[in-house]
Amino acid sequence: MLLAISDASVLVDMAEANLLGSLTRLPYEIVAPDFVIEEITRPDEKQAIDALVRGKKLTVLTTGLDDLRRVEELQQSQARLSFADCSVVVLAERHQALVLTNDSRIRKVSEGRGLTCHGTIWIVRQLVLQRVVTVEGALRVLHLLLDINPRLPKAECNRLLQELERTSGGPD
Repeated sequence: MLLAISDASVLVDMAEANLLGSLTRLPYEIVAPDFVIEEITRPDEKQAIDALVRGKKLTVLTTGLDDLRRVEELQQSQARLSFADCSVVVLAERHQALVLTNDSRIRKVSEGRGLTCHGTIWIVRQLVLQRVVTVEGALRVLHLLLDINPRLPKAECNRLLQELERTSGGPD
């Protein structure tokens, strides 16, 4: 199974859309660095993520000493990335994992290091393709996410909305 390392932005979107459980049904082992888990502080989001960890559906990667050095080095060269963001990149590099992020800065650094990155919109598409959620459910989720997350890429969201609406036979 392929490993996918998530940052906080994706986990928060999935929690807000009530899709954390669905995310773990994709053909990836979903993991998050310990520093990313610490960034999630809203009680409802934290509770949902903790439940996945307890159920062994989400793995928390502990950042080891060698990785901590690499994270610090990366953060020194990429001052706009947080320590948690840098831990995503370093651990994805070490494990040759897919990076799940909505953060353009993490994406740019990761892709510059040869890593593949995807965000929430890609995940929603995968959930439909893997038949984890229905087209109608995905349409509802996308509208919700557009309302609650102004940072999502609007053009990409609109493309997927149009694609799903064609599939379902029209808008809701």
